[in-house]
Amino acid sequence: MSYAAVGATAAPDVLAYPPRGFRSSATTWHIGSGEQRFEWCEENLLSWRMIDAAGFRLEHVERSTEGGYAGAGATAFHTNTTTGEVVYAADGRGFITPGDVVTILWGRSGKRRERHFRVVAVTRELNVVSVSLGTLDREPFVGEFLIGIEYRDDDTVWSRVVQVVAPGEARWSRLLFPLVLLVLSRVRGRLARGLNPARVAHARETVAGEDAEMRDATEPGSSAD
Repeated sequence: MSYAAVGATAAPDVLAYPPRGFRSSATTWHIGSGEQRFEWCEENLLSWRMIDAAGFRLEHVERSTEGGYAGAGATAFHTNTTTGEVVYAADGRGFITPGDVVTILWGRSGKRRERHFRVVAVTRELNVVSVSLGTLDREPFVGEFLIGIEYRDDDTVWSRVVQVVAPGEARWSRLLFPLVLLVLSRVRGRLARGLNPARVAHARETVAGEDAEMRDATEPGSSAD
């Protein structure tokens, strides 16, 4: 990892007491009601759909090998899947497992840059599901995101994104860190709203369309400009 405070987003008081040198923030969003909505959101969270629906692009997932990553510590998370064991969603996408390394295209279309994250933890409890992603890159910021959903006692379903970040190693990263925090506040909002059914449906249509174009271009007799 590119930072020392691995697993920081799991701390219940991290918003009030972030690790030294880090800044912590959170965004919550009402994304529906009822048990069926919670289960639907759980599947789309654990199958990476929230990345597509938030407007980013899931470029590549490198699966963890069994025993290759122990997570953030025995008390930091609970998961009903073991490292290296792949569980699949209804549409065939593999569920997130601790230790996976993901490449995400980050930024505006046409000016996107690759960012690399490792899955630090996967939590699956009765009414709470979350994924923690930690940075592998060292610029322009380092740290961790927790993306989760909660099914509350009043039958509502909420998404929650917690970030714990610090400037990168370069001097320019420290100077521009206030701007980085502003950008990340928008990222949190996009991720929190990314489990909205309409956003996920649009993301699925986009991905399906891109897959069809790729198949057409690779079939015998096809041509590409």
